[in-house]
Amino acid sequence: MAEIAQTATQRRVGEEFELLLTLFRGVIEAKDFPSACSATLQIVCDFAGWDLGLAWIPLPGEKELTLLTGWHRGNPELAEFVRVCQGRSFSPDVGMPGRVWSRRKPEWTSNLAAEPSDLFPLAPFAAQAGIKAVLNVPVLDGENVLAVLLFYLLEFKEKDPRLIQVVSEVAAQLGFALHHKHTEEQLENNEAKLRQAHEELESRLRERVRQQAAVAQLGERALRGVELFTLMDEATMIVAQTLGVEFCKILELLPDGTALLLRAGVGWKEGLVGQATVGAGTNSQAGYTLLSNEPVIIKDLRTEKRFSGPPLLREHGVVSGVSVIIGRRDRPFGVLGAHTAKPRTFRDDDVHFLEAVANMLSQAIENHNSVEEIRRSASWLERLIDTTQDAVVSIDRRGCVMLFNAAAERVFGYSAREITGRKVNDLMAEPYASEHDQYIERYEKTGEAHAIGRIRTVTAKRKNGELFPIELSVTEIEADDDVHYAAFIRDISETARLHAQLVENERLVAIGTTAAKIGHELANPLNGMSLTIQLLEQRLRKQSKLLDTQITLTVNRLHTEVSRLSTLLEQFRSLSRREKFDFQRTTLTALVGEAIEIEMPRYAELGIQVECSFPSNLPTITVDIDKMKQVIFNLIKNAVEAMAGGGRISIKGSASENSIVLEISDTGTGIPAGIDIFEPFFTTKPQGTGIGLSVVQQIVSAHGGSISYSSEHGKGTTFVITLPQK
Repeated sequence: MAEIAQTATQRRVGEEFELLLTLFRGVIEAKDFPSACSATLQIVCDFAGWDLGLAWIPLPGEKELTLLTGWHRGNPELAEFVRVCQGRSFSPDVGMPGRVWSRRKPEWTSNLAAEPSDLFPLAPFAAQAGIKAVLNVPVLDGENVLAVLLFYLLEFKEKDPRLIQVVSEVAAQLGFALHHKHTEEQLENNEAKLRQAHEELESRLRERVRQQAAVAQLGERALRGVELFTLMDEATMIVAQTLGVEFCKILELLPDGTALLLRAGVGWKEGLVGQATVGAGTNSQAGYTLLSNEPVIIKDLRTEKRFSGPPLLREHGVVSGVSVIIGRRDRPFGVLGAHTAKPRTFRDDDVHFLEAVANMLSQAIENHNSVEEIRRSASWLERLIDTTQDAVVSIDRRGCVMLFNAAAERVFGYSAREITGRKVNDLMAEPYASEHDQYIERYEKTGEAHAIGRIRTVTAKRKNGELFPIELSVTEIEADDDVHYAAFIRDISETARLHAQLVENERLVAIGTTAAKIGHELANPLNGMSLTIQLLEQRLRKQSKLLDTQITLTVNRLHTEVSRLSTLLEQFRSLSRREKFDFQRTTLTALVGEAIEIEMPRYAELGIQVECSFPSNLPTITVDIDKMKQVIFNLIKNAVEAMAGGGRISIKGSASENSIVLEISDTGTGIPAGIDIFEPFFTTKPQGTGIGLSVVQQIVSAHGGSISYSSEHGKGTTFVITLPQK
């Protein structure tokens, strides 16, 4: 018995070894990974007597299993089952394939029909095909699952641990072989791709060399000084030959910017070059290129949606093309385009080549324009020097005046004729006049500069001997032996005067501060005077029979003047004291409405129409509501007083990116030119105090805003308040 068992064991081992050899031969001889899996299924089914084998593989990302291939014995029902499987996929732990994939362990089912459908989603379809038993094994490469193999039997079969072990060992060996096959297949694919990429790279390098040679050829022609329009003709021919296209053109943007002229080109009908134009808008590829500010490629003009093809291209049967801008994108000369009547995909290298040619042409155009500019620069510079408001004086190495412009004549009082050739020292005050020659001599020897390259404030001398302050900037001109130094001189007498005025204003501020303190001291006496006059009036009324009319008038005038002084004092104190602000969120519409609501009936009685215009989406603002209402009220009050016979007040609100703007306009008499209406105590009204607009400016400034106005005599005034959005 022992000998029989040993013989049976040896036979099984031999059969299993033969199975492995057959598998390895099948895998090695297979042309690709799917073929290797199909061969494996057939060999295992033949060995174990199974009817159907399926191979499931993970999709990229390892989120689902999908069917790779299958093998069966020509059974139509099994073929239908395979077709059903081809439309399915399994996630980890879903169905038998998903569970084996996730757990990396074989699974056997002896009677599939008796199993629950939630564990076996394909069980109903397997029952229709007559499948009874199923064996499922993973094909592993280390920890990675290369495939999940399912073997089906059309009869019930109890679990066979030996068969599971054999198939599992086969799968373990198969994992290495399939991995090798898969790797071999990838290497072959990569090798083919690498070979193709290498060939494409060589082709593109050859083409790139040709393109660079073409650009170099054109650059050489440009350096030789070939006439500009001849260079353009040569450029279009070389581009057409290098890119292998039938048409090439250079379009020049005309001065009005609405059209481009066909300045140079090849392939176009006779007589069009120099005459034909295309639109600069979206009705042409060239116009679209200018608008898009980048290269434009068309694969098929017949189906192009970005722009309509101009007659120039359509009449020549153009299908594909590429165009680039010539010149700076913010100030283009025009467009360089290459076109073909055959469908073609232009590569990046083609675009770069065209851009290189366009850049070369752009440089040639700039050089051409520079030469023309140089030809005009002498007279232009001369006119500039003559018309500039600053004095320009140039001297030679000896310090003698060589150039003296019109502004210098006005500043110094000399004519150019009488000062030219004389020492520049005549224009200087002491000690500069006496030291200037030594300064030039020292600079020529040592290069040590005191005035050159910087702005200095010094004292100059006019022809009449008057001394005055100037700002002096001196530069050295090395290219001209006759004119070696140039001085730019600005008379700052007026600036000095304004500085003195600023000092005076600061003095007035100090006086104002002191006056504010004095005003504080005057408040109580004025209040006392006011009360005394009121008591006096009451007593005089009781003595009406004995009262002299002149005394009554005098007391009334005293009352009026004291009241006026009290009002002026209160306004003055409000201007000088530091205010406290209570900032709140509100809308401009509400702010204006509250400020004018009470006064609207009075405006109507005065024949004044008030119009308000505020966008519905105007943002809210953060302001001191009461103080901003005071601003609006004061401005509208001034507007009303400027329209004695009636008129119209327009109030508008608007918003910019960071600001809210309020405009208040009237149709009144306007504000005289040359006055500062925000100056404290300045007023154009007989009864005005001159404080109101100063307070308005103070409140707006406290909100981080600004106020300005424009006015035309007899036509009205517009105040503009700009407040930050917070």
